[in-house]
Amino acid sequence: FGSSHLWSAPFATAMVQKALKLNQNKQGKVTQKHKAPKVSKVDILKKKKKKDSSSADTVGAAANAFIKKCGQKTEANVAAKAAVEGNANLEYVKVTPQQIAKAEKKIGARQNKKQKKR
Repeated sequence: FGSSHLWSAPFATAMVQKALKLNQNKQGKVTQKHKAPKVSKVDILKKKKKKDSSSADTVGAAANAFIKKCGQKTEANVAAKAAVEGNANLEYVKVTPQQIAKAEKKIGARQNKKQKKR
């Protein structure tokens, strides 16, 4: 009867582990370092292209503009050739009438060379 009140009372002494220093060799809690958010390679490339094409570096911007222009011309010429040879109707690449005429002219020249060889 008298001993039941001992368990309900708060402990007045320190915990046994601390008093006897039993947990000295225990590893402490380690907090994780804050990691920078991972940036995708696509975003890095976009940022690099934007920086390269900026007006601050006029030589780089001019070179990139020239490369882009050449790529678009080549794409349009191949599309015109496909339109003439395969009667393809292309929607994604805009082809001018001049490019189609040039492709037709080249095909006609090739056919003339074949006929001359026979």
